Parts: sequence; C-alpha cells; structure tokens
Amino acid sequence: MPSTSARKAAGASQPAATRVAAVQRGTSPSQADRGVAQPAGDGAADTVLAATIMSDIRHLGRLPLRVRGQEAHKCAERNLAARLSRAKEKGIFTREQLQELDSLGDAGGAPQPATTDSLMNEIRSLGRLPRRVRGDAEAQQSERNLAQRMTTAKKQKRFSEAQLAELSTFAAGCGHVA
Repeated sequence: MPSTSARKAAGASQPAATRVAAVQRGTSPSQADRGVAQPAGDGAADTVLAATIMSDIRHLGRLPLRVRGQEAHKCAERNLAARLSRAKEKGIFTREQLQELDSLGDAGGAPQPATTDSLMNEIRSLGRLPRRVRGDAEAQQSERNLAQRMTTAKKQKRFSEAQLAELSTFAAGCGHVA
C-alpha cells in the first residue's frame, strides 16, 4: 500500500465521488477539502460584482484605462480596467449596463473627441491659431494640446467649410498657414 503522502499527491486522500462532486461544483478537489466553494457562474455574486464595477466606474467618471505608474490612483485605475475587462469576458453585465459603458466612451477607453464647435471656441478665445510651443508652463501645455487637437480635427476632416474659412482668417492675420 502506498504511503499517505503518495496517496495525497495522487489525489486519493478523498473518495472518488467527493472529487467528482467537487469538480461538478466548480471547485478543485483540494478546495473541497478546505471547504472553499467557488461556484461556476453564481448569478447573485455576478450581479453584485457588476454593480460594484459600475459604481467604481461612475465614481471615476469615465472608462478606466490601463495606465502605467506606481501611484495609488494609477494602480487603482489599472486594476479597475482589468476587472472591467474580465467581467466583460465573463458576460455579467446587463444590457443597460453595457449601454451605459458605451455612453462613457468607446471600448478602447479613449476619450471622446471634442466637438469642432468647442474646439473653435477655444481657438477664438486664444485669438490666433494655436502653436506647438515648448515649455512646461500650464498655458504652454494648454496651447500645445489645443494645436494638436486642431491638427487632428483637420486631418480627420471634421471642420466645416465655414470653420476652415475662419481658421484661414486667423492664419492670414498672424502669418500662419492653415
């Protein structure tokens, strides 16, 4: 007869019926020994998990991103993005929750592009075409960001003819090419 440790290593420490029942419940035989129950697809637990994830996303105010960094808020956002991804794969969200997630942004988590009207209002308030200026000051970063958003909107052909004409007047006024 094999030793006790050899039987445990072979999984014979419990009757075969117990091992089969544990597998059918979604637990491993060793978890059944310890009394750990992990049902495969518990509806109530999934509902609570989906509600918790949705609450955390609402608190964040947008879809979480898999951001880099060791700061606590970045780790929390990265973990939330991973939880969201796993929950989507598992399919625990209701149709309403999925619609709410879609309204927060696209599936990749990219922020929604600004409307061209708000972009034009920012350019008007600047009084000239934004430039990609160097520097770390908040005003310089803001102008550089505005210049990048304007360039992207032009490449994507999101400006109307009237808006392009207005940009041309700004370019003519300060010597830039629109």
